Amino acid sequence: MPELVKINVADHVADVRLNRPDKYNALNPDMFRAIIEAGQAVARDTSVRAVVLSGEGRGFSAGLDFEEFSKMGQAGAIDLTKRQAGQIANNAQLPAMIWKQVAVPDFHIAVGWVSRTPGQRTRL
Repeated sequence: MPELVKINVADHVADVRLNRPDKYNALNPDMFRAIIEAGQAVARDTSVRAVVLSGEGRGFSAGLDFEEFSKMGQAGAIDLTKRQAGQIANNAQLPAMIWKQVAVPDFHIAVGWVSRTPGQRTRL
């Protein structure tokens, strides 16, 4: 299976890319997990001072992959309503909310950007 979220860190910038271009980076259970894991990995990397989140191919994300969404209720699939102890959101919300745990002053999305107040690791 290809890497669903690619992370490349260079010059203190984490380039995070959704990597399911054949489906316009649509979200399925594996993509939910991969985005959460990518956010956690970037949050742990103290060298990162900025994050750029984008999608491979022609678009950022088509949203939910409805073909695979029906499989989310099957055994072994991610439980979207579950919220782990210490988790800031349930699994449905976490792919978006995980980025709040990344302490960087700038967070850019392929279609725009959000500039945040400098965090603890910010070097101006």
